[in-house]
Amino acid sequence: MRWLWIFLGVCWMYTPSLAQEPEDIWEMLDESLRREKEALPGEIEFGPPGLREEKERPELMERGPRIERAIALDRPVDPNSYIVGPGDGFVVYIWGQVNQFHELIVTPEGKLIVPYVEPVPVAGLTLTEAKKRVVQKVRERYRVDVSVELKALRHIRVFVTGQVARPGAYDVSPAHRAMDVLSSVGSRRNIRIFRRNGDTLCVDIDRFLNLGDLSANPYLEAGDVIYVPPRGDVVHIYGAVKIGNRNAYELRSGETVADLIELAGGLREDALPEAELVRFKDDG
Repeated sequence: MRWLWIFLGVCWMYTPSLAQEPEDIWEMLDESLRREKEALPGEIEFGPPGLREEKERPELMERGPRIERAIALDRPVDPNSYIVGPGDGFVVYIWGQVNQFHELIVTPEGKLIVPYVEPVPVAGLTLTEAKKRVVQKVRERYRVDVSVELKALRHIRVFVTGQVARPGAYDVSPAHRAMDVLSSVGSRRNIRIFRRNGDTLCVDIDRFLNLGDLSANPYLEAGDVIYVPPRGDVVHIYGAVKIGNRNAYELRSGETVADLIELAGGLREDALPEAELVRFKDDG
């Protein structure tokens, strides 16, 4: 690993050599699960362990039932981004010409079956779209007011592989983000998510924590394979930057000087228009 120390600012551009991606992610997954079974006798208990890559980082999520409470209290489901799927639970209130109350679960075929109303396909829709479709179908049958609410989140299974403390399978909800299942000991900024449809997403924990960039910490989907490569080359930034409590940042391919300064919160108002650059070779 190469190290770079930068004081007051950054005047350097570098392209790190990322760890080579496995040729067959599914073979890697099988090997990861095999190692966990050998290491942990008996039945494996699944659940997000929380992020603990550094001592100064508090645990962000805990395992077991507390995960569901944290999601409900701290991160309400966004109806415009949450995708409905089989297993999601709904409550449907109907009042007016008739008065009804129904607790319903989306079927394995992706439909919500309201009594005396034709089955409503909702899987694959956003929560907002699904609610509108159910209301529309009920009102085609009755002259009523309708309220549709999401009551319970379905469970999905994702797989965590690579340089992590506990590789394996995890049961989570679609309201969990990538960071919720990572206890990373490898890369923090070059994590990849391989999706069933062939898409590949990049997870950048530092960018999410420092800048609040939600796109760097995407929601999980059923069947996601999360791969954490070894940690890449690192830059240390000291001096007049706004985020000074953490100075070491892993490099990503193609990053510029401006990218690294932004990741450190940008320069403070009292920053001088100059910088000192110190480089170390592999041999020290």
